Order: sequence, then structure tokens, then C-alpha cells
Amino acid sequence: MSAEQQGIDWGLIAAAMRSNRLGEGEKLEVLRLSFADKRAVQPLLDALGGPDAIGPAYFSDWHFKPNPGPQTALMFCGADEIFYGGARGGGKSFGFMLHFLDHALSWGRLARGIIFRRRFVDLEDLIRDSWEIFDPLRWKFFAGGGRPSWRSPDGAELRFRYLQKESDAVSYQGQAFTRIYMEEAGTYPSPRAMDLMRGCLRSAYGAPCQLLLNANPGGRGHNWLKTRYVDPAPPNTVIEERLSPPVGPVMIWRRIFIPAKLADNPPLLGNDPQYVARLLQVGADWLVQAWLEGNWDIVAGGMFDDILTAEGKQRVILPGFPVPEEWPIYRALDWGSAKPFSVGWWAISDGDAVYDGNKLVGKWPGKSLFRVAEWYGSARDPEDPNVGLRMLASDVARGIQAREKQLFPNRMVLPGPADSSIYVSDGVSRSLADEMRDPRGDNSNDGVSFVPSDKGAGSRVSGWEALRRMLTNSLDFPPENPGLYVFERCRDWIRTMPTLPRDELNPEDVDTDAEDHIADETRYMLTTRRPGVEIDRRGW
Repeated sequence: MSAEQQGIDWGLIAAAMRSNRLGEGEKLEVLRLSFADKRAVQPLLDALGGPDAIGPAYFSDWHFKPNPGPQTALMFCGADEIFYGGARGGGKSFGFMLHFLDHALSWGRLARGIIFRRRFVDLEDLIRDSWEIFDPLRWKFFAGGGRPSWRSPDGAELRFRYLQKESDAVSYQGQAFTRIYMEEAGTYPSPRAMDLMRGCLRSAYGAPCQLLLNANPGGRGHNWLKTRYVDPAPPNTVIEERLSPPVGPVMIWRRIFIPAKLADNPPLLGNDPQYVARLLQVGADWLVQAWLEGNWDIVAGGMFDDILTAEGKQRVILPGFPVPEEWPIYRALDWGSAKPFSVGWWAISDGDAVYDGNKLVGKWPGKSLFRVAEWYGSARDPEDPNVGLRMLASDVARGIQAREKQLFPNRMVLPGPADSSIYVSDGVSRSLADEMRDPRGDNSNDGVSFVPSDKGAGSRVSGWEALRRMLTNSLDFPPENPGLYVFERCRDWIRTMPTLPRDELNPEDVDTDAEDHIADETRYMLTTRRPGVEIDRRGW
């Protein structure tokens, strides 16, 4: 809160705004002084009827006005971190530039903003559109040295830059911004680069600071955006996070998700009414829902999006049942330390009917694969699920043993495939595979073992094709060919597999920067020879 706003009687301000004794110009001045720091104006917003009630007066002399609804709500939002996300054509990019304009009008030379895209070339349209907002106000545009920016007559500055990876963020150390805007945050497989920029979000002069990002559903960052902003609370609900610094009192960080749909951008619909018709013809239903409705619950842009639909998941995901004694159980591993590791336990059907007591559970073709349990080595960071536990290999082995004892008492679990990198040794220290097989290092070999996964030429693409074939077989009812099924308690498989994105340069492969660890472990299980089970050269 700015010094001028401390102790303000918001009821008196609201009464003044309704008074006939003040002219429209005077009321506008009262509004702008009151709303210079929007972190402190919620009482006034409520008293005056909300952003859409205030907007017409507040923006009365703007030549380019925000749309009623989400765009106006964005302008008056005082949360520290705002995710303005949803459908295509929702006015997200223009909303960001109007948001900074308002900040600049209130704080002048103290307003320092920067808009990021993952690639510099992606800024071209945004810069072109920015002329409509800033040029009529006599802001000056600078493009020297490939570093475009706008500067207002009183010294406010808005830069346009690219931020592709974490090392790019490091180059901004020592710089300070009061507004950081992340355009198309869904193109980032991880929030790490953006999170590093938080260290630059500061003002030595008391100007309010905010981090804002926008995105459409789908793409590389779908999972972490949904986990961080969409799932924790209903839309337009402020989420408060309590932070405990080493010194001083507990601090509150406020985050909010403001959804924007195409219907919230009347100028676009009025000027281009056929845009909706074009969106309706973009392809699959999930893509229409993503681009037209901003639906974050769809499966979008995934390697298996055409299979793991809502209907497809009903076939693939099963309630758990006792694994028949005749079915062999294998453990599989994709190793990770800084990134999560994935341990999956897989049972293979023998083709006979399965009973739970006297109750028939089902009957599946022989060699059908069932993911019956999992251990996902994620730190469960709500900000970024793609962070590992950094456990020692010996501790992972002990964790596997403990879980197998609980999950499969009196059953033998067979060595299945593991990431072949765990077998690499530098000739001095033991390999990760050795540490897992012999956790105590006394040659007792009382740990867990695996077999090396197949990582030969073309194994990734052929593995994804084998997985696609097995999942497709699972959709048939009754099933005729071996399929792949997942017990409903394997929540991380269910969370990550439907939204597994394709590689932008090689659509036959997955994006290895995404949360692909469970997918890799599943692929190993399909394409690696295991003791006692014969598979053909292509896998199942």
C-alpha cells in the first residue's frame, strides 16, 4: 500500500463518487488517486459495485479502453501474481499492454515493465499491435540493437524481450522491474526461467510490483500451469500463500486465475464474426474446447490425445483388483534425481478370467499389461511438479523394497527394465544400478535389480508406436488383442500421460523437456526383453 493510501476511509470515497456535488472530472481524479496502488482498493471496489461499475468512469478519457469483464477485472486486480488465461482471441495480449499503461499513468518514471516471449520472433505481432496503444499518447519507440521498448513522456518504460531458458533469466540479474509479463506461458515446459525473474520484481521507490502471465490450454506447459493456477481454487478466487522469511513477520503472496474467453472480446467478434466459425473447424473437439472455451480440463496437444480422451480413459483406467498369482509382476524404472524418478509395477495377464472371490472381475487377452502400482519421485512442488526428490540410489532401492513388501506380500517381483543410464560407471565409483542392487555396499546384493532398457536407434519412436498400439487395443470391448490398462490408484500416470506433449521439431517423439518420466518408464516396459516373457522385435 502506498503512503497516500494508508488510513483512507473507503466508505467516504464511495459516497463522494455518488455525490452530485463533484463534477465528472473531479470524480475521475479521485478514482485515479485512489487506485494508484490496487493492492489496497478491494474495499472501494466492493463499495462501488466492482470493476465493471467503475470502469466506464475510470477509463472515460482513454482512446483504447479495456473490454468489460475479465479484461477490466485484470486492470483492477491487486494480486501479486495473475494468470490471465483461456481461449484464443480473449484479448489477453492487449489486456497486458493496457494494464501497463494504467500502471505508467499512475507511477510515471517509476513504472518499469518487461514483456517476455520464449522466442524473439514471436514478439513481432505484439510490437506491431502496441503502436495502437502507445503511439497516440506520444510515447517514443526505440528499437536500437534489437532491444525494442516504449518510453512515455514522463519516463515510464516497457521493454519487449525473449526469455527461452533459465540462463537467459540469469542475464537480468541486477535489473529491476515493477511489472513482468509472460506472454504465452504455455510454451514453457517448466516455470523455472519465469520464477528466476521474480528476483528482478522490485521497486526501491515503493511502486507496486506484479507478475502476470497468459496462456491457452494445451502445449508444453499445460500441466504446470493447470497445477499452479487452475486446480487450487475456482476462477477469480485469490489464493493466499504464507511465506516465512528468515527475518521478520510472515508474509502473504496472493495469486489468482482470471479466465478469458473469446466471448469476452466483443471488438474482435464484431470486426471478424467468422472467427468463431473458423475455430469450430480447427479439428478435434478438445482443440475447439481449448481455443474457443478456454477449457483447461481437455487433453490438448498430447502424444496420445486421440486415445486418452474422457471416453478412452474409461476403458484404460480400471478399479484395482487382486493380482492373480499366475500373473508375473515386474518393476520398471526411469531414473531421476533433480527431475522425478518413476517406478512402476506391471502385471501381465495370462488370458484367463479374473475373479475377486466368487465375483468375476474381467477377462483380458494374454500378454495384456496392467500398471498396478507406482512410486513417483516428485518433490510435489505445487509450483513445478517436474522437480525430483534428489534421493540416493540406495535409498530409492530401500523405498522400492518397502513398497513391494506392502503391496505384494509373499509375491516375487521380477526385474523389469530400467533407464540404461543407471548402468554407466566412471570406473571409480559404483554405478547407480550397483548401488540399488547392493545398497549397503557389502556385496550382500540384497537390494533390487533391473535389466537395461533398449535405447538403440529408433527405440523411442518405435516405443511410442508400441504404446499407442497397446492403448488402442484397450479401447475395444470386449478386448481382442493385448492392451495396456492402469489401476486408478496410479494417479501420476493418469495425470501426466494424457497431456504428454509432442516434440515441436519431431512430432513422432515426445517433448523431453516435459514431465515425461512415467511415459519413458512405460515405454521401457513395452520394448525391453524381460526374463520369462517373449516379445517380438517391435515390442508387444
